[in-house]
This record gives sequence, C-alpha cells and structure tokens, in this order.
Amino acid sequence: MKRLVWLITILTVVGGLSACAPESTQSRPTIPPAAIPTVVASPSPPSAVGASPPQEQAIAIGDFGFDDIEKLGAAGCGMTLWRPEAAAQGAGDRRFILLNGLEADSMLMKLNGEVVRFRRTAASGNEFYGQQTSQTFVSPDGNTTVQANVTLGQTGEIESVAIQNGTLRVEQGSASVEVPVLGDAGC
Repeated sequence: MKRLVWLITILTVVGGLSACAPESTQSRPTIPPAAIPTVVASPSPPSAVGASPPQEQAIAIGDFGFDDIEKLGAAGCGMTLWRPEAAAQGAGDRRFILLNGLEADSMLMKLNGEVVRFRRTAASGNEFYGQQTSQTFVSPDGNTTVQANVTLGQTGEIESVAIQNGTLRVEQGSASVEVPVLGDAGC
C-alpha cells in the first residue's frame, strides 16, 4: 500500500510539472512573444494523494495616470516607466507602471490592485536623475522584488532623458513576471 501511495504521489507531481511546460510560440501567431509578459510559478508537491495540482500565481501589474500620481504625492523629479503599447497614447493620457522619485523609498507600483511603495536595495550602471540603469527594489514586507534594467536614449530639451527600452521583472513568492518597458527620467 505504501508503494502504491508513493507511486501515485510521484505521478501526480510529474503530471503537475508537465502541465507547466511552456507553450509553443506558434500558438500565438498574431502577438509577438516579446510583447507578452511571462508568468512563471514553481509548483509544490501535493500534500495528499488525489490532491489537485498546484495553481500558478499571477502577478497583475497595474498602472497610474497623471491624476493618480498627483493624489499619491508622487509628482516631481525621477523616473517613469510604461509598457511599449502606451507610447502610442498622447503624453497626457499615458499610463505608467513604475514611478521612482529622488527620495529614499519612493518607488511605487500597483500590484494585484494595491499601490506598493518599494525601497531600493541595489543599483549599478550609468547614473541619471537620481536613478541608475540597473536597480533592485524590495517591498516593505520583503515578499516582492522588482528588478528594473533600462537603456538610456536621447536627452530631452529640458532636463530629461528618454529610456529607449528596458525590462521590469517582478518576483512575488514563487511567481514572476517580466515586462518590456519604455520611459523617461528628468527633473
């Protein structure tokens, strides 16, 4: 009987892992793979025979408009990042997914419907307007980490620089999501 329980447990774990195998990119021919955020979760073995396979945790990255930024008191010098598709919107209508000011602990993101303030724990690369091209942030509870890596573009007319591309990786528990970004920084 113990061997039968052990065999069923192994088959359930292996079955759960195969369900997490990546899809073929040919199944989504109309959307370029680089534009689709990837969500990854590490399954844990079931606790009992017959338990359902673990579910993936999704991280929902929300956005901010200019009104939200004002209400949060986050307007000022710093860096803003947005999804590439937001670049088609007029500057006044653009939605931002990351705001980082000059002050300590000023990075804001909206995750799973909640505004979260982050603390920068590491930074390297070129410096620009209180930022650096590679930055790591951690939530106050230590459960969420954000890694922002950006490439600087052209300088603007009035104390600003474009962020011509980059990636934003958010890790929360066993889940993670990576999103391509554009942005700017200035004062």
